[in-house]
Amino acid sequence: MKMPVSSAAKSSPKRLAFTVAEYRDRLQRLQSRLREAELDGLLVNTPENITYLTGFQTPGYYAYQGLLVPVDGDPVLVCRHLEAANVDFFAWIDQVVPVADDRDPVLETVAAMSECGMAEGRIGAELDSWFLTVRQLGQLREAAPAVDLVDASGTVESLRVIKSAAEIEHIRSSCRQAEAGIEAGIAAIRHGGSENEVAAAVYSGVILAGGEYPGLAPFVLAGARTLIPHGTWGGGAIETGDVVYFEVCGTTFRYTGARMHSVVLGQATDRQKRVAEASIAGVLAAVEAIAPGVSAGEVDRACREAIGSYGFGADAYRHRCGYSIGVAFPPDWGEGQILSLKAGEERLLESGMTFHVPPLVFDEEFGIGFSHSLLVTDVGCEPLTALPLRLDSIED
Repeated sequence: MKMPVSSAAKSSPKRLAFTVAEYRDRLQRLQSRLREAELDGLLVNTPENITYLTGFQTPGYYAYQGLLVPVDGDPVLVCRHLEAANVDFFAWIDQVVPVADDRDPVLETVAAMSECGMAEGRIGAELDSWFLTVRQLGQLREAAPAVDLVDASGTVESLRVIKSAAEIEHIRSSCRQAEAGIEAGIAAIRHGGSENEVAAAVYSGVILAGGEYPGLAPFVLAGARTLIPHGTWGGGAIETGDVVYFEVCGTTFRYTGARMHSVVLGQATDRQKRVAEASIAGVLAAVEAIAPGVSAGEVDRACREAIGSYGFGADAYRHRCGYSIGVAFPPDWGEGQILSLKAGEERLLESGMTFHVPPLVFDEEFGIGFSHSLLVTDVGCEPLTALPLRLDSIED
């Protein structure tokens, strides 16, 4: 199952995000979970989980890829032949099944299962993965009748939610990239300029600070368009008095750090200042509330109450307080599917968790938001972003 090393890989050093020892520790912890669940192996199809376990990455994850993790032994990656060389560049593993475009990757997966001891017994599968289709699941069951496919969704994610020291350093780097992008965008704001000019400056700032391609496009909006949730630049002109809103992420080895920020071109109105104060109060309330042993729902409640004290209710503040951040591929830069700071979430926070807390508050004519990316520490939390939480007025 070892793919021949390409000539390009021979002349280029590996770019591992972590030491092999750290990857092996992740594998061992996962295999321990499999034994506890009485599983004989796990089929991993989620790109973030494959990257977490092996380092392998490619934007070509739109094509099928699957990582076979036996309960004992090293993983085997099944992927498109075109993408297989990425193992030599990014991954610590050396077992890969390259699938030609005229071959069925699911059938190749079943054949590889036979070779690595996963041809029978209880095999876990990520049934909630976007990258294992209903059709492919049916193929697997038909082609491997001796396998009892068991839903093991969330197994790898339960490991990902607590970050190692090395993971946290990648997130710190990404936070610096995000803020470099915002600062570059602010410097590009001018009366009569366009959102596109500002967005171009943001992208340039992030990339020049070391950022890789993001899991989600940066949000850059001005004026009334700041009322569009998850809106991107649209060519609109920026006028004096407009709020200019940013939500930007940086990316290091696929690890995200994010920051939300708002400024005003010209002098801010009293209403703009009050909306900004409400958002900032929400961020600070979350910072104060976050600590090991506190439930995610408690953090959301603290943030919501702080914003509510300024007179802004559910119509103005419409979303969860925050979400886990870590490994990310498009279409998202977060890990909210793993853990979100939201109403009713009773899971307790633990040291080593990382979150983005972005309370965005909508008024009738504009939206304003600020955020921090945060690390849960042994005694509380540490902001990983450093840009001051304040509504600055940009000279016209």
